[in-house]
Amino acid sequence: MTFVVGDERITAQRAIVGARSEHFRSLFDQDFADSKTAEVRIPDTPPDAFRAYLRYLYTDEIAMSDEAWVDVARLAHCYMDKRLYSLCKAHCEEHLSNDNALSWLLQAVDANLDDLATFIKSFVTLHFGEIREEKPRGWDALKQYPNLMFEMLSDFSLVKAGSGAPPNYVHLPLPAPVTSQDPLAVPSAPPSLPP
Repeated sequence: MTFVVGDERITAQRAIVGARSEHFRSLFDQDFADSKTAEVRIPDTPPDAFRAYLRYLYTDEIAMSDEAWVDVARLAHCYMDKRLYSLCKAHCEEHLSNDNALSWLLQAVDANLDDLATFIKSFVTLHFGEIREEKPRGWDALKQYPNLMFEMLSDFSLVKAGSGAPPNYVHLPLPAPVTSQDPLAVPSAPPSLPP
């Protein structure tokens, strides 16, 4: 059978995909029962992420580029593959860094992976100053998510003021205090609100 992913056509063994994925087994049984040459469109997914997903179905191994982990987690979540989702989430949590935090956060938010997004937001909040200095382009992408940016800036202000992280955040070790004299630096305490 053929999967149409973006501009690419990716072939796979229907029997293997159906045996390993309850989602596709159900799809094949309902929609493609009589068809031997079925095509399935996979929207909003980079081809390399879908290839990684197929590799997992074929070999039970996961190996992919850093950019594909959240996309594969989204596929696993969408296809109700709890084991693969847990593996992807654990990998993202273990390999989260200043370099990938903002891109993974935006991918997780777009994919409605709330538990993963919450973990990454905690990391970004606690490493706010470092990430802002090291990854200025990432902040440009975050500007397209004004509510998320406001939430993180507010949470960063709480952390800097010593109030701690919001209750739904994962508690991570606090980074060293920001010592930058950058005029755009977030104030050490939140502004006072009028009564």
